[in-house]
Amino acid sequence: MLRNRRLILNVVLSMTVLLSTSSWAQPDLQLGSATGMQGETVTIPVNFTNNGSVVGLQFDVQFNTTQLTVGTSAGGAALSPHLLHWSTPSAGTLRVLIRPDITPSLPNVGNGEVVSVPFTIKAGAVPGTYDLTLPPAGVVFSDGSANAVSAGTLTKGQVTVGRPDISISPLVLDFGTVKVGTSSATKSVTVSNLSSATANLTVTKVEITGANSSDFSQTTNCSAPLTPGSSCVANVAFTPSSSDPKGAALSIQSNDPDQGVVTVALNGTGGVPHILARRVLLSEDFTSGIPTTWTNVDAWSTGCGRVIGSPFIAPWAIVDPSCGPVSEELLYTPVFDAGSCTELALLISNRFSHGTGTRGTISITDNYGKDWTEALTMSADEGPGWKEIDLGGAVGAEGAQIEFAYSTSSGFWAIDNVWVLCRPADLTFKALTGATSDPQTILITNTGTVDLNLSSVTFTGTDGAQFGVIGGGCTGKVGPSESCPVRVAFSPTSTGLKDDAKLHILSDASDSPTLEVPLSGKGVVLLASPEQGTLGSQITIHGSGFGDKKGKAMVGGAALKVLTWTSNSIEGLVSKVLTLGPSTVAVQTKQKGASPITQDDAFSVETPQIWTIVPDHGGVNTPVVITGKYFGAKKGKVTIGGKSCKVTSWAMDASTGMSTIQFLVPKGLAAQPYDLKVISKVGEGVDRFTIVQ
Repeated sequence: MLRNRRLILNVVLSMTVLLSTSSWAQPDLQLGSATGMQGETVTIPVNFTNNGSVVGLQFDVQFNTTQLTVGTSAGGAALSPHLLHWSTPSAGTLRVLIRPDITPSLPNVGNGEVVSVPFTIKAGAVPGTYDLTLPPAGVVFSDGSANAVSAGTLTKGQVTVGRPDISISPLVLDFGTVKVGTSSATKSVTVSNLSSATANLTVTKVEITGANSSDFSQTTNCSAPLTPGSSCVANVAFTPSSSDPKGAALSIQSNDPDQGVVTVALNGTGGVPHILARRVLLSEDFTSGIPTTWTNVDAWSTGCGRVIGSPFIAPWAIVDPSCGPVSEELLYTPVFDAGSCTELALLISNRFSHGTGTRGTISITDNYGKDWTEALTMSADEGPGWKEIDLGGAVGAEGAQIEFAYSTSSGFWAIDNVWVLCRPADLTFKALTGATSDPQTILITNTGTVDLNLSSVTFTGTDGAQFGVIGGGCTGKVGPSESCPVRVAFSPTSTGLKDDAKLHILSDASDSPTLEVPLSGKGVVLLASPEQGTLGSQITIHGSGFGDKKGKAMVGGAALKVLTWTSNSIEGLVSKVLTLGPSTVAVQTKQKGASPITQDDAFSVETPQIWTIVPDHGGVNTPVVITGKYFGAKKGKVTIGGKSCKVTSWAMDASTGMSTIQFLVPKGLAAQPYDLKVISKVGEGVDRFTIVQ
């Protein structure tokens, strides 16, 4: 018996060539597969399917030594009660021996996993799949009689070397401008594992670094390993602490061997709303076309059918060669008074389309058009959008005017929503008691970089109740560079000065959360329109209690030539002047015993105002045109150096006072500058004219 056991053991251990073959079905041997990353150890199961006769076996496993090293094999669930031996007879070969113990009986090898073989993937292993082979010459099965048992199917195994491959998208998060102290909407960064093998990506740390790291925050769901093809997300928010540019980085650390740390640039700017209130001196949106109070030289129109877009609202003023020939096209605003302004600006909707040689300029005059200064020149495409132009050259000027000049024959230029804006914004009114004045407009502009939220517009002061907002007011959101008009009117309940009142504006502006605009008004019993004029001017006196029968109206003690008379208005001509400057207006009704209705300083008698002289130089008989106001209805005199000129035309618009004189330069003057005077029945205006030979 002992002799038989030793014989079997000798056959199994020596693996000699066996001379006979069992008739049993062939047993199978199968190597498993595993996937790992560089530096990891994987385990390969070895499964055996016995045909019922094998009591011992030996097999060689060949592997790639440049990528793998072999560890210590361990018995599997099907090994017992057999014994396990292993060795490495040569480089790249692992030899495994499974034999029965020397007992009275020789049990068969069990079915299933008989052994597991660990392989360590080298740190420098190249990603890929590497075979574990079972060379037939190295596989021997034996039965209990020391007979060789032919092998059935020998299945190779594999070790796949994978590595995580991190992908981050996007690599830059730009939060734009966010209000200081508030948080932006979150922006997401997606972390993906692009590994082609079963190599999990482990995100080990997510943090925000950099100079402004405290202005950014993040949350993430990247705690669990990412299998190939899966992803997680880091959400970042921006909460600026101050109004300046901020920068930081989102740092993502992982087990990716090539990109252990990936950073995402974080950018944002802290913004604040700023509020600016300005008084509107002039506004025009061209709803009814180009007004007759504007001067249009040639080709400016409101047609052509072009589509421009916001902030333009049709119609608008445009000069466009597609509508007809153009060359040098000029458009002038009315003259406006900027005498009380310390800051002056023009705000317009602007669209300039540049063509070959095209040029657009905006110029300003502070002396009724005698001299012009360019405030803006455009020679490239602009808009459509809002554009603000500084008109500081006309600050403090009573005779301010704006010129829009377009030259060449290509491209086009369109303007809309014209606002001439003045600071300080203080408003001054005059109105009949019991009536409401014409409104004046305050334009509230957000000069900040984030939305301005207006919470209320009210009136304060003991006289505040005598002022009101006409229309819908101005509350809610005003975007950066956007504006909102507030139309204010005065409704005095009694006569006299009402100057304890302010327009009170509450907002979230960082610099002026409470903004106040001083208001003053004068309640009167008589109101002249216009309030300035001269001999020959036509005025209307507004009031009440005049009666239906015509009485007498006087300006500065001189009777007005009455044209029409109603119970609340008198229209007449200034036919006689007794005093210059501010004058009392009086109305004497026909009612028996009634006292005159009087109002101090209701009308001012003006002397001639010379605006332009074209040309401002010339020789004998040179025709010259003078424009201005208040020259008078009756022809007066024009002198140069005290010498009378031949006046060929003298005219004044009785309603507006706009005046024009045409004359010829006289003889007998040497070539030099002289005083030029316009002499009316009430006074004179003086300018300069140069005689040339």
